[in-house]
Amino acid sequence: MSVNRRRVINWVLVVSLSLNLLVFGGIAARILIDPNGRPLPQNLSWILDDLDEATLARLEPRMDEYRDAMRPLRGEIFRAQVGVNGLLTEEQLNEEALNAAFDELREVAMRYLEITQQQTVEIFTQITPEQRVHAMSFMRERRDPGADDDR
Repeated sequence: MSVNRRRVINWVLVVSLSLNLLVFGGIAARILIDPNGRPLPQNLSWILDDLDEATLARLEPRMDEYRDAMRPLRGEIFRAQVGVNGLLTEEQLNEEALNAAFDELREVAMRYLEITQQQTVEIFTQITPEQRVHAMSFMRERRDPGADDDR
């Protein structure tokens, strides 16, 4: 194996391990922050951040359903990522298997995105127009990471 190829594989391994540690740290922090083990579904928490207690209480049963529906899919994403990571670090890189593993990861991620979008629509139909505008303020405050800093 050439030195450059080995170096690339080593860098991919470092990046992959860093991402996995970041995800693990996020999960650990989430568990420590909410000791009862019932956090809001991560994919929807931005909508619910500033809603009043009465609205949150009304939406809580639905949020529990959403969280339970997403848990297996998040596990699939994790396992697919582990599969990709394992293939990236093999001594002999199997390009065909790696492409298949990336295809699987992409398919699972697309299902996650589709369900998240569906759940977002369902939540937005259950809150007032003012609450929708307020929830969207989170999205408006986000910056384009590719935008110049010299605005």
